Amino acid sequence: MAKKKPALPELTYSTDDTRTAVARLRELVLYVTSRCADAEHFGAIKLNKIIAFADFTAFVRRGKPITGVEYMRQKNGPVPRKMKPVLEQMQERGDLAKQIVPAGKFAEHRYVPLREPNLNVLSASDIALVDEVINIMWKATGQQVSDFSHGIAWRVAGEDGASIPYEAAFLSDQPPTAAEIARTHELNRKFKWEEA
Repeated sequence: MAKKKPALPELTYSTDDTRTAVARLRELVLYVTSRCADAEHFGAIKLNKIIAFADFTAFVRRGKPITGVEYMRQKNGPVPRKMKPVLEQMQERGDLAKQIVPAGKFAEHRYVPLREPNLNVLSASDIALVDEVINIMWKATGQQVSDFSHGIAWRVAGEDGASIPYEAAFLSDQPPTAAEIARTHELNRKFKWEEA
């Protein structure tokens, strides 16, 4: 008699406390906007991408994102689903201002922090990871980071507005290496996957 396969666990990371996740997003917005205040290129698109890449990288490295907010597919790449209302609320509270800055053919929507971020809601490793992402993206334009964010995780999300699970960060556009193929064959033999 064939063994019954165990049920797969839920594949989407979710936080039990969306209020905490949004609070972490809010403080992360303030941190990123303060760190990028002197960046030549820094508009709303780049803000979203820095936060998204930091969150998804944290999930890959540690099994837990920095904010825990839900992401969705948009034309310019992944964006926190609650980003627009969070930014609007922060402007209403006087935490953040928005400036429209000419940038070639485009206009950057540059956010300026009006208060210091509360770093008590973020860990030292969260901040270090965000700084790493900022350094990688420092010279890039919004268009460049948008193009970079259109990898397989964004494409499999479907249409604009569709949720992007954190687990999508494990998908890759890169072909498998010879070592990865060999390891897959080894595991296939060991666990007899082809027979299942």
